[in-house]
Amino acid sequence: MKNIIILAIMALFSLSLSAKGEVKTVTFHVPQLECQNCEAKVKKNISFEKGVKSFTTNVEKRSVTITYNPAKTTVEKLQAGFKKFGYTATVAPAKCEKSACPKAGSCCKKEEKCCEKKADTCCKKEEKSCCDKK
Repeated sequence: MKNIIILAIMALFSLSLSAKGEVKTVTFHVPQLECQNCEAKVKKNISFEKGVKSFTTNVEKRSVTITYNPAKTTVEKLQAGFKKFGYTATVAPAKCEKSACPKAGSCCKKEEKCCEKKADTCCKKEEKSCCDKK
C-alpha cells in the first residue's frame, strides 16, 4: 500500500514538472521596430507580459521572437501586448527550409512531401504518383 502511494505521488510530481516545462516560440514582424529606442520600448513592455519566458529583438529584420508558456498566454494575447504600447505585431511566416529532396525547386509545405529520388517538385500527401515524375 505504501509503495502505491509513493508511486502515485511520483507520477503526479512528474506530470506537474512536464506541464511547467512546456514552452512555445513565435516570431512577430513589428514594423515600428526601427531603432534602438524602439527596441528599448519593446524590451521594456514585452518583458511584463504574462507567460513570456524570454525574447530577442532584431531591428534589421524588424522582428521579435518570443518564447512563452502556452499555459499562461497565447499568440493573440502577446499581440495585444504590443498594442498596449502602440505597436502592431503580425506573426512572421515560418522560415522556408530547403526540402530534403535535392531535385525540388522550392520548399515543401508541411502538408506536402518531396519524393527522395525522382520528384522535381513537392507533392501533396494524397498524390501517390509524385515519385513517378522525372
